[in-house]
Parts: sequence; structure tokens; C-alpha cells
Amino acid sequence: MIIQRIAQALRSQDWVTVTVEFFLVVLGVLVALEVDRYNERQKERAEELAFLAALQRDLQTDIVEYQLILDGFQAVEEFGLRGVGTLEADGCEETTCWRRLLELFHASQWLNASVRRETYEEMKLAGLPTSSALKAEIDRYYDIVGQQSVLTTELPAYREFVRSMIPPKVQQYIWTECFSVDGRFESYSVNCASPISESRARSIIEQLQGEEQVKRALTFWISNLTLVKITLPQRNEAANEALDAVANELADENFHHVREQ
Repeated sequence: MIIQRIAQALRSQDWVTVTVEFFLVVLGVLVALEVDRYNERQKERAEELAFLAALQRDLQTDIVEYQLILDGFQAVEEFGLRGVGTLEADGCEETTCWRRLLELFHASQWLNASVRRETYEEMKLAGLPTSSALKAEIDRYYDIVGQQSVLTTELPAYREFVRSMIPPKVQQYIWTECFSVDGRFESYSVNCASPISESRARSIIEQLQGEEQVKRALTFWISNLTLVKITLPQRNEAANEALDAVANELADENFHHVREQ
């Protein structure tokens, strides 16, 4: 209709009508483009908010699991320190050999301290978040995770030594009777009944004492555990700061949404 009116105005040389109709066409195009851009921005913002909500859940899970991991490594370190004492001693007392052997075994425990990075990596690929301050806070957390992962990524050499020297049937008993796991929560018992005699337990300990590399590997593992105990709380603090930043971004969006309504 507008095109027909413009054509008719041109034929009649009605330049005022031509000008008005032309500007109406341009204005309509501009409005349509702006509506498209607005809809696209809304779609992108909705995608970003969905990513942030998923990242919020990841961070909340990380924070809960950090305490479980820290508690686990604390227990393993204590077993390791007592294990070094056992390896340095002349032997074990008549009624403590099985317990000492269990401590040496549990000192080889390793926990997975990795975090979920899928949401974070997808956000990076999408160029999100749009807020530079929020992006810096999130990047800082995952950078710390990456830097500290070297402490727990590789299995300790001590683990292989001790588990290659304790008889398989004894290890099977330990796994079924002296260990339990629930998600990332692990429990290590030294109060489970012994499947072997104290003299047999002493003999196994003496074999471990006879290999100097066992003590060296355990000492190195304890050093890593000490660093883990120092760095995990730092990682946890960074996770809490990133979580606060994400929560504030989501809260601001909800506030603006309510005001617009």
C-alpha cells in the first residue's frame, strides 16, 4: 500500500507525500531492525542467565565437597605421619601391628580434588559472561583450581609401593571391612578386626621397612598433603567469592525484571 501511494505521488509530483511516505518506510525498517536486535539481546541474556544458574550450582557443589576432601586429606596425612613413625621404629608392639599396618595402607589413599568445568568452558566459548568484573572473578577461581591441581592430579608413588607389598587378600579385607565411600566422602577405619595374626602383620611391616624407597615416597606424599591442606582453603575462598559474584548478577537481573513488570 505504501509503495503504491509513493508511486502515485511520484507520478503526480506530490513531493511532500513522497517525503512523508519515504520516511515512514525508513522508520518502519528501523523499528523492525531494533525489535530484532532487542529480541536477540533478550535471547542472549536468557542464555547467559541459564549458564550463570548452572555455574552457581557447580560452585555450590564445589564448596560442599571441598570440606569433605579436606577432611579426607587431613585423615590421610595423620595416617602418613604415624606411618613414618612405624617405618622408623624397630618394630611394632605385640598388639598394635595390625593397626600400624592399616595406618600404612590408609596413608596411600588418594582423593579426587577436581571440579566440574563443563559449564565454565562452555561459557568461555560463548564469550560469556558479558560483565568483565564477573568474568575476572570466575576466571580467578578456575585459574587457582588449575594451578593447584598439580598437587593431587597424579597418584602418589607411595600408593604403588605399599599396595604392591601387602598381600592381595589382606587388601581385599581392608577394602570391604575397613573402608567405605559415599560420593566424595570416604571413611578409613583402623578399628576393624584383623584377618591375620599380629606376627603376620609384623612381618609385612618389616618388609615395608626393608625398602628405603617406601619411606622416601611416603615422606614426599606427606609434603604434598601438607600443601593441599594449605591451598584447599584458598581455593574454597575463591569459590565463595565467585559464587557471591554470580549470585549478585542473578539477583540484579531478578530485581530489574520485577521493576519492569
